[in-house]
Amino acid sequence: MSDTSSSTFTCSDSDFILVFNYISNKINICDPITDINAPLNRDEYDSLDLINLFGWLSEIFNIDIDPADVNMHLRSDSALKDIKELVIKNMTEEFNLDTLKKYDICQ
Repeated sequence: MSDTSSSTFTCSDSDFILVFNYISNKINICDPITDINAPLNRDEYDSLDLINLFGWLSEIFNIDIDPADVNMHLRSDSALKDIKELVIKNMTEEFNLDTLKKYDICQ
């Protein structure tokens, strides 16, 4: 995380990349992402991958998005930044490092 002395999750681009890469590694859907603005290669994801990805995001960030509807939220040229904006827009509580530590995301 960008500020390990703070318990606040700022959801900076680097923080979100860390969370995304953690999820993608757990469900084995793509190589690690390093640029928040790079288009996601939708050829690497099938519908089940996207449902799984958004299921994790929904649980971690407590967002209210039906994972079955993810295709309507993402364009074919979506970047990780678009997913981050969707998550931030739908977050229902404040997150901190303790939330992410329970998933072993920030060690």
